[in-house]
Amino acid sequence: MKGFCLRFKSESEDCIKNHIIKIQTQFGTKIKFVRHDGAHEFATNSIKTFYEDHGIEQQITVPYAHQTNGTAERAIRC
Repeated sequence: MKGFCLRFKSESEDCIKNHIIKIQTQFGTKIKFVRHDGAHEFATNSIKTFYEDHGIEQQITVPYAHQTNGTAERAIRC
């Protein structure tokens, strides 16, 4: 679990792709799934294709139901 600060939402797709490739290369492991809340920047056709090409399952949680994504919520807690 890692967080990134981006200037624009449009940067999120490239950031996700680069981070997944970095993790798989650096640790020699395969990412099994990515979980998000269904926001538009995480559900583009190109990111879906990227996930399919890399065998990554996309798990979409219920929007505004923070308890369904507890790990991320704890990570951004101030």
